[in-house]
Amino acid sequence: MKHASRLFGLIVALGLLMSNCKPDQGPTPVFAEAESLMYTHPDSALHLLQAIPTPEQLTGQAQADYALLMTQAKSRNRIYATSDSLIRIAVDYYQHSDEMGQKAKTLLYLGDVLMDMERYADATLPLKQAEELMEHVSDRQIQTMIYSNLGYLNRKAGDYELALSYYKKALAINRAYQDTDRIVSNLINIMNLPIPEFADSAENYICQLEQEISSARPDLQEKAYNNIGVYYKRHNQLKKAEQLFQKAVSISKEIPYHSFKNLADIYIAQEKHQQADSLYQLALNSPTWAIRVRIYEDLYKRKLELGQTEEAAHYMNAYIQAVDSFHTHRQANEIQAIQQKYDQEVILRQKDRIEIWLYRIVFSFLTLLGILTALAWYLKRRYKTKLQTLQEQINKITSSAESDKAEISKLNDLLAQSNVIKQALQLSTLEDIQALEFYLRILQDSGSFHTKNDFESLKHWLDLSQNNFASRLKSIYPYLSPVELTICCLLRMGYSLKQISTMLKVQEETIRRNIYRACTHMNINGDKEKIKEFTSTIKFF
Repeated sequence: MKHASRLFGLIVALGLLMSNCKPDQGPTPVFAEAESLMYTHPDSALHLLQAIPTPEQLTGQAQADYALLMTQAKSRNRIYATSDSLIRIAVDYYQHSDEMGQKAKTLLYLGDVLMDMERYADATLPLKQAEELMEHVSDRQIQTMIYSNLGYLNRKAGDYELALSYYKKALAINRAYQDTDRIVSNLINIMNLPIPEFADSAENYICQLEQEISSARPDLQEKAYNNIGVYYKRHNQLKKAEQLFQKAVSISKEIPYHSFKNLADIYIAQEKHQQADSLYQLALNSPTWAIRVRIYEDLYKRKLELGQTEEAAHYMNAYIQAVDSFHTHRQANEIQAIQQKYDQEVILRQKDRIEIWLYRIVFSFLTLLGILTALAWYLKRRYKTKLQTLQEQINKITSSAESDKAEISKLNDLLAQSNVIKQALQLSTLEDIQALEFYLRILQDSGSFHTKNDFESLKHWLDLSQNNFASRLKSIYPYLSPVELTICCLLRMGYSLKQISTMLKVQEETIRRNIYRACTHMNINGDKEKIKEFTSTIKFF
């Protein structure tokens, strides 16, 4: 069926292109045909648009419509966007247009592209603007996409109540048009919302979903069964969850990595370790980074519980490599985003130069008509306003670039921490592994530090990663109390006095008093500078 659809698209494209060989006929018929195929045969629509010769020579509305349709076709074919430059051509054209429906459509797909690029905050504004134009939108597919995308963004932001309201709006439209695929997709989104008071209604939405599943396309059926299975697994109904995951695997036309992973989790709970390990290995071939990371973490913890420290270290190393790969990818995306912002700044400057030249020509012509004085005043005022606007844009871009640089610096710190962990993995004793596990835990949640249980792991980790810091400090200053030694170790790890007081669950003034006592043991004198000198001593010890 897929090949037949592609062949159909190519035949239509050839026919339209042959008809377009007439001298005065543009690409409008191709656009109309591509738009008519967009929902029924999106691959054919994409082939039609790709077959247009020299699209870069299009101008005006033709260029904007091509940019919008190409973005839409790629989205319908699940080709994730990596740049927003194409759709912004359409947005820039239609932003001052009276065609409100087209304007809403361009804003929707700008938000969709930004979501593909994981720029969720940037995606919110164009989608809200598209929502304001909803009364001008006649295409109910576009209406439901606007509501569904806003639901997704609010879920990402943690506003689950607002996300639910948007999902319900999309569901109401799709029910009115009896669009089964979109109804199933909306119900999946709704039942997965983590709202405590919504739990009783979740079962109702699951019942609705089970009634609609059989009429949906196979990939949505697999997704639906998998999500219902996750719900029952979360509520400890493992037998029912197992049946649903198995059904998802049997329906899937492609390799069901998510279902493999979830089914393996069920087998672990049922102590079917051999079957679980087999499914985990299949799921590790998933192209999705998050699935692989969760599996490596689960395998590490299970091997550690079984006392298989060498295998546990292997899976922890694989986990760290996967995280490193992700951070490297994110860093590349951040650099690309900064470059795109710089390119936009250059474009703004070029447009400004063009406008200035146009003004000069107009004012020169009007000078011949004898109104030089009035027009000179007008030019000065307009130029000042545009200069101020451009300066604000430059300041905004510069501020955003500095923020991006800070994010890249944070990612580099995470990579450096991963390198320290890799060095520690060269040791394979149980005490080393426990120290590593402690370090990973407080990285994720510093509030989980327990002075009695974790003090030895803290000292051991600093001995591993900081050249025997804890042992050297205790040897040189034997009169340091356990609390004072703990504070020294946490300062060495980079925590502030406020953070240490939170971790140890004491007042910050208590921390200061312990530091003053430690200064006495370490022969650090002075009044106001005592804590500063103590911190510096620990840092370079």
